[in-house]
Amino acid sequence: SDTDTLDMSKDDMYKYVFDLYKKSAGQNDGDGYYGLYTCYLDGRGVEENTQEAIKYLDKSVELGSSWGYALKGNDLVRGELGVTDVTKGMEYIKKSVKAENYLGMVVLGDLYIEGIAVKVDVDKGLELLEEAANHGVLVANDKLAKLYRFGYNIVNQDLSLAFKYAKEGSDNPITDFIQAEGYYYGDVVEQNRDLGAKLAYKAAQSDYDNAKNLWAEICEDGYGTKMEAFEYFMKAAELGHVYATAKVGEYLLKGTAGKTDYSLAKKYLMKAASEGSEDAQKLLSTYSGILEYY
Repeated sequence: SDTDTLDMSKDDMYKYVFDLYKKSAGQNDGDGYYGLYTCYLDGRGVEENTQEAIKYLDKSVELGSSWGYALKGNDLVRGELGVTDVTKGMEYIKKSVKAENYLGMVVLGDLYIEGIAVKVDVDKGLELLEEAANHGVLVANDKLAKLYRFGYNIVNQDLSLAFKYAKEGSDNPITDFIQAEGYYYGDVVEQNRDLGAKLAYKAAQSDYDNAKNLWAEICEDGYGTKMEAFEYFMKAAELGHVYATAKVGEYLLKGTAGKTDYSLAKKYLMKAASEGSEDAQKLLSTYSGILEYY
């Protein structure tokens, strides 16, 4: 909301924010030190330095930052920085939640859903994530979007809720993918194929396999060429996407993108079939007379 920053580049903005955190930390403010931790951890406004990041995170905890408590507690419970201390970690997380820190709620919500350091309680975990999401914590929206889109044998899939939380979440390939599906197919929101295609293409420029597969399907649907569809199915297959692996096999088998390669088609179809693809199994059966020679 600072009007002086409206014309800044992203790099200048990061430097501006880093300087503010540094000024705050210079006044012995724990949250300022937590801010420096995030900057050094991600290399925003300063050169990335994990050791410096840890140092500032510890300083934020020392000064009682509820943000620091949340992250340090999570690190200790999960042993993410090489040191595990569940008792101390849970103490920090509970302090953060008691201070009504919504990041602390996200951390504790995750633990309840995963059953780490506490007994599994999915309802309690969702309640904490939703409370944080309702107060604008983007990471909470991101987590809920993924949970409701994929289920993970934890919750029932709900594409409408997944779309809602993705739209309110951060700008990242997964939330773009979920919104792209929603807009392109129009199942949970008024259909807008152009916007869906735009979001899908944007997400597909990342290493997210589902996004690459979706963009390939949209290319098949007329937003790109068969060659482009094949290219993105191939990229998704390389990342382990089973449906895309079967599609690569199909394209090579039928010469859909102008190239036929029975030997390579068989390789991709057998891989997809071994991972449960019924489409691949049917193609192997239908074309067995040809493929048996390769």
